[in-house]
Amino acid sequence: MRTMISCFVVILLFAACPNAYRRITHGFRPAKCLLNWPEKPEWENAPLHLEKQQQIQAILQQPFSYFSKGKQCFVFLSQDGKHVLKLFRFDGSKIPYGQMIAHRIKKWSRESLADPLPLRTKVPKTLSSCKIAYDRATDLTGLVHVHLNPKKSFFPALWIKDRLGRLHQLDPSAFRFILQKKCDPLFPTLLKATPEEREGLISSFSHLIDRLENLGFKNIDPKLGSNFGFLEGKAIVIDVGNFAYDPIHAKEDRTIFIPRLNRCLQSKLALLENQQNAL
Repeated sequence: MRTMISCFVVILLFAACPNAYRRITHGFRPAKCLLNWPEKPEWENAPLHLEKQQQIQAILQQPFSYFSKGKQCFVFLSQDGKHVLKLFRFDGSKIPYGQMIAHRIKKWSRESLADPLPLRTKVPKTLSSCKIAYDRATDLTGLVHVHLNPKKSFFPALWIKDRLGRLHQLDPSAFRFILQKKCDPLFPTLLKATPEEREGLISSFSHLIDRLENLGFKNIDPKLGSNFGFLEGKAIVIDVGNFAYDPIHAKEDRTIFIPRLNRCLQSKLALLENQQNAL
């Protein structure tokens, strides 16, 4: 009986190890960022001046350390803390038709699907969004460069550290990524600010929404905290993978984001005040 129990415990431990490992590493592996997808002419960048190339090279020559992850990217912070490197991750399945198979299974089980074929829809939407943000709104997004069609270029080898501190050397010609200035998070910045500073930051956020509307950019992700931040006191968009060029519906964003920012901020300020009073 003891032998059976011991074997059962060992089996459970082995079964739990992969999940525990994924939680520790956030599931990052360079292979997850390799995407076999056709190149698109519309994702190509205009030729860069030598000075701009040298600026990007200088940034990428630094080692980058694991910072966070989102649905679209693994994020790495530069050694000087001024930039982030975002490696795209569309890793729903390891087998060629895994996404299609998963879709069929879910459809058969009558689960609700907001996005029937994730790769077929998400990849072009996300990369096209990043391209229009780079072409038309670098000052509103902090974008330094986008590399959406993997190919040989002037980039140096990318050195990144994962959450365990392991160093990986990546060939930039094989990966899709964006380089962006590191900004301050939205709500923590607002909560730490003085009332006068907070008023200026809120005004900057309102101006950002107006600028995006004027460009005809509709943000299809209604989240606040993870999508926006501040760079040198000015509001910017952090997540640039959720834009759609839609001048008509872009006008709706003011009625969505401004009231939501005010409600969330007042709620967080009230909670912070209660915590301070309880001390």
